[in-house]
Amino acid sequence: INAEYMGVGFSRRKGSVWRLLTVSDDATRLTGARGFGLARGTHGFAEGCWYYEVTLLHEPGSGNCRVGWILPKNATQLQAYPGFDEWGYGYRDRDGAFLHRARAVPGVRGEPFAQGDVIGCLAYIPEGFVSKERLERALETERRRAEYRECAEEFGADVQCTVLDNTAVPGSCVAFFRNGVSTGVAFTGLRHGVWYPAVGLYGGGSVQANFGPEFRFPPSLPVPQASGSGIQSNLPSEVDGHSEMLADGLQSGGPLVAASEIAIELPYPRPVSDLAKLRVFDLTEKRQAAKSAASTRVSNAKRRKFLRTILRV
Repeated sequence: INAEYMGVGFSRRKGSVWRLLTVSDDATRLTGARGFGLARGTHGFAEGCWYYEVTLLHEPGSGNCRVGWILPKNATQLQAYPGFDEWGYGYRDRDGAFLHRARAVPGVRGEPFAQGDVIGCLAYIPEGFVSKERLERALETERRRAEYRECAEEFGADVQCTVLDNTAVPGSCVAFFRNGVSTGVAFTGLRHGVWYPAVGLYGGGSVQANFGPEFRFPPSLPVPQASGSGIQSNLPSEVDGHSEMLADGLQSGGPLVAASEIAIELPYPRPVSDLAKLRVFDLTEKRQAAKSAASTRVSNAKRRKFLRTILRV
């Protein structure tokens, strides 16, 4: 999954960045134009603890930003932001809300952030969550075994295997930092899969990413529980310019992923830049992948139908 690449940055590949976003020559600066737009990183991970920083560049009132992590699907929604759907988690600038399924997680919130602030993004998935039995079943064909052997011989210990089965990984979490100060554990129970750093911009938003290895504000551990904020409803009164009805209509509903009630012991994170040395081997069974793709197509069809209804009103 991690292609050969001289460095880690924002991806320019079709399906990885919204067409109205501008990626700098060194792939570390991202600038918006109008509306929502998302860009993900060039490299992802399946296990371990990883970290990157984003510095906000735009002036107040000229745009908005959300930072976080996404699990790309066959048809990733790019006119969006991390936390727009069930496949991502985000941290919003204007109010510090933690976002999932386009909703602010009730009861927890970080600090708002603005121009000049540096936001650290940490994601952790414990190693070895893919069972030996599942790994053997995924490698039951000679072709898959040959691919795995070739990958292991080329990359040695820096090989990760994953099987996407839509179940939560025990002990996994996402946490954010503002200017070096932790906002607490924002989400727990990440799904099996390959996770990528991602940034969403609105309007004229602009950010400078730092994927490592040297950080302006290295993360401090342990990460405490996120603080309560008195949020009462499952939906904010406004979702970045969209009504509650629109945000609810685009999503399938279901419980929100709340922050952990206790601090989680984490290994010290590696910089996302190290992902350039890593090879992720996706062992998802074809039947599961096809089912996931079909589900994505149905969701997108429902979204288009809903938007057509809104436009006719």
